[in-house]
Amino acid sequence: MILRENARKALALTGCGLWLASSLMPLFGGGAKHEVECRGREPPVGGFDACFNDYIPVLELAAPVFAVPLLFLFGSFAMAVWAPPPKLRRHAWRLAPRAGSAAYHPNFAVCCMAGAAWCLWRAWLYPLDRLTLPYMGFWIVFAMWFAGAAVICRQDANGADDA
Repeated sequence: MILRENARKALALTGCGLWLASSLMPLFGGGAKHEVECRGREPPVGGFDACFNDYIPVLELAAPVFAVPLLFLFGSFAMAVWAPPPKLRRHAWRLAPRAGSAAYHPNFAVCCMAGAAWCLWRAWLYPLDRLTLPYMGFWIVFAMWFAGAAVICRQDANGADDA
């Protein structure tokens, strides 16, 4: 697969946007999931029902606050996996390792596949409904971003020419 340097940079920046958006998914997607799972139910008379508790999503509300400071780390990861090998770079890749991702961390492809698996797992947690389809779609797109990064990492590690 041949990708120009501008396309690689756009994909790296797209990953940063997906990272920030993913911090909002538990909050909004959780609300959609709750609505689908509890549709048509009535409060129980004597027992406990998870649909009618007083749950406050503290962790979900805090996720965007933590996502912003961690954006630098994820941006470094995104730039490292999408950056072309050093000899093929024309642009400045300030957050990418100078020696290239294959020399810096040869297992970036494994990390990317773990990210793809995690995103697919997140998509699998939603019930299949038209209300949750956008959230499932988001996680599938993020999984595809990770899988594409894994392919590029393996290709660059094996010394395939990208120019």
